[in-house]
Amino acid sequence: MDDCLAAERKMCQLERKSQSLLSVDVSAYELQCAEYHALLYESQINYYSNIVSEHENDQKALFKVVNKLLHRNGPSPLPRHNSAKELTNTFADFFVEKILILALSKTNPTFIIRVQTCY
Repeated sequence: MDDCLAAERKMCQLERKSQSLLSVDVSAYELQCAEYHALLYESQINYYSNIVSEHENDQKALFKVVNKLLHRNGPSPLPRHNSAKELTNTFADFFVEKILILALSKTNPTFIIRVQTCY
Protein backbone atom coordinates (compact mmCIF):
# COMPACT_ATOMS: atom_id res chain seq x y z
CA MET A 1 0.00 0.00 0.00
CA ASP A 2 2.89 2.36 0.69
CA ASP A 3 4.04 1.79 -2.89
CA CYS A 4 0.63 2.92 -4.13
CA LEU A 5 0.70 6.07 -2.01
CA ALA A 6 4.22 6.95 -3.17
CA ALA A 7 3.27 6.30 -6.80
CA GLU A 8 0.15 8.45 -6.42
CA ARG A 9 2.13 11.34 -4.92
CA LYS A 10 4.67 11.14 -7.73
CA MET A 11 1.84 11.01 -10.27
CA CYS A 12 0.30 14.19 -8.79
CA GLN A 13 3.64 15.96 -8.92
CA LEU A 14 4.17 14.94 -12.52
CA GLU A 15 0.63 15.97 -13.40
CA ARG A 16 1.32 19.50 -12.17
CA LYS A 17 4.62 19.51 -14.05
CA SER A 18 2.95 18.25 -17.25
CA GLN A 19 0.83 21.42 -17.37
CA SER A 20 3.85 22.98 -19.08
CA LEU A 21 2.94 20.77 -22.06
CA LEU A 22 6.55 19.80 -22.65
CA SER A 23 6.55 16.38 -24.28
CA VAL A 24 9.10 15.06 -21.75
CA ASP A 25 6.87 16.04 -18.82
CA VAL A 26 3.72 14.66 -20.44
CA SER A 27 5.41 11.31 -21.22
CA ALA A 28 6.78 11.05 -17.68
CA TYR A 29 3.27 11.71 -16.33
CA GLU A 30 1.70 9.09 -18.64
CA LEU A 31 4.29 6.49 -17.60
CA GLN A 32 3.70 7.25 -13.94
CA CYS A 33 -0.07 6.95 -14.44
CA ALA A 34 0.39 3.51 -15.97
CA GLU A 35 2.67 2.45 -13.11
CA TYR A 36 0.25 3.74 -10.48
CA HIS A 37 -2.75 2.01 -12.02
CA ALA A 38 -0.82 -1.26 -12.31
CA LEU A 39 0.13 -1.06 -8.61
CA LEU A 40 -3.43 -0.21 -7.65
CA TYR A 41 -4.81 -3.12 -9.69
CA GLU A 42 -2.29 -5.51 -8.12
CA SER A 43 -3.17 -4.36 -4.60
CA GLN A 44 -6.89 -4.80 -5.30
CA ILE A 45 -6.26 -8.35 -6.56
CA ASN A 46 -4.27 -9.14 -3.42
CA TYR A 47 -6.90 -7.64 -1.13
CA TYR A 48 -9.84 -9.52 -2.63
CA SER A 49 -7.85 -12.75 -2.96
CA ASN A 50 -6.99 -12.58 0.74
CA ILE A 51 -10.61 -12.03 1.70
CA VAL A 52 -11.79 -14.99 -0.37
CA SER A 53 -8.96 -17.28 0.79
CA GLU A 54 -9.77 -16.54 4.44
CA HIS A 55 -13.21 -18.11 3.93
CA GLU A 56 -12.39 -20.85 1.41
CA ASN A 57 -13.37 -23.68 3.80
CA ASP A 58 -16.67 -22.15 4.93
CA GLN A 59 -19.15 -21.96 2.03
CA LYS A 60 -21.72 -19.92 3.95
CA ALA A 61 -19.16 -17.31 4.98
CA LEU A 62 -17.67 -17.29 1.47
CA PHE A 63 -21.04 -16.58 -0.14
CA LYS A 64 -21.70 -13.89 2.46
CA VAL A 65 -18.37 -12.20 1.60
CA VAL A 66 -18.95 -12.46 -2.14
CA ASN A 67 -22.47 -11.05 -1.83
CA LYS A 68 -21.11 -8.17 0.24
CA LEU A 69 -18.35 -7.47 -2.31
CA LEU A 70 -20.92 -7.49 -5.13
CA HIS A 71 -23.36 -5.30 -3.14
CA ARG A 72 -26.15 -7.84 -3.55
CA ASN A 73 -27.77 -7.21 -0.17
CA GLY A 74 -28.39 -3.50 -0.54
CA PRO A 75 -31.80 -1.92 -0.88
CA SER A 76 -33.26 -1.46 -4.33
CA PRO A 77 -32.51 1.98 -5.81
CA LEU A 78 -35.95 1.94 -7.47
CA PRO A 79 -39.01 3.55 -5.92
CA ARG A 80 -41.61 1.27 -4.35
CA HIS A 81 -43.90 -0.32 -6.91
CA ASN A 82 -46.37 -3.18 -7.27
CA SER A 83 -45.48 -4.12 -10.82
CA ALA A 84 -42.84 -3.36 -13.42
CA LYS A 85 -45.52 -1.93 -15.71
CA GLU A 86 -46.66 0.51 -13.02
CA LEU A 87 -43.07 1.61 -12.42
CA THR A 88 -42.32 2.18 -16.12
CA ASN A 89 -45.55 4.15 -16.55
CA THR A 90 -44.64 6.32 -13.56
CA PHE A 91 -41.22 7.06 -15.06
CA ALA A 92 -42.73 7.74 -18.49
CA ASP A 93 -45.34 10.13 -17.03
CA PHE A 94 -42.64 11.96 -15.09
CA PHE A 95 -40.47 12.56 -18.16
CA VAL A 96 -43.38 13.44 -20.46
CA GLU A 97 -44.52 15.99 -17.89
CA LYS A 98 -41.01 17.48 -17.70
CA ILE A 99 -40.76 17.70 -21.50
CA LEU A 100 -44.15 19.39 -21.75
CA ILE A 101 -43.19 21.94 -19.11
CA LEU A 102 -39.95 22.69 -20.98
CA ALA A 103 -41.76 22.99 -24.31
CA LEU A 104 -44.41 25.32 -22.88
CA SER A 105 -41.83 27.48 -21.15
CA LYS A 106 -39.89 27.80 -24.44
CA THR A 107 -42.95 28.88 -26.44
CA ASN A 108 -44.30 31.15 -23.70
CA PRO A 109 -41.52 32.64 -21.53
CA THR A 110 -44.06 33.96 -19.00
CA PHE A 111 -45.43 30.45 -18.45
CA ILE A 112 -44.56 29.26 -14.96
CA ILE A 113 -45.87 26.03 -13.53
CA ARG A 114 -45.18 24.52 -10.19
CA VAL A 115 -45.77 20.80 -10.12
CA GLN A 116 -45.02 18.70 -7.11
CA THR A 117 -45.19 14.98 -7.42
CA CYS A 118 -44.40 12.40 -4.83
CA TYR A 119 -43.32 9.00 -6.00
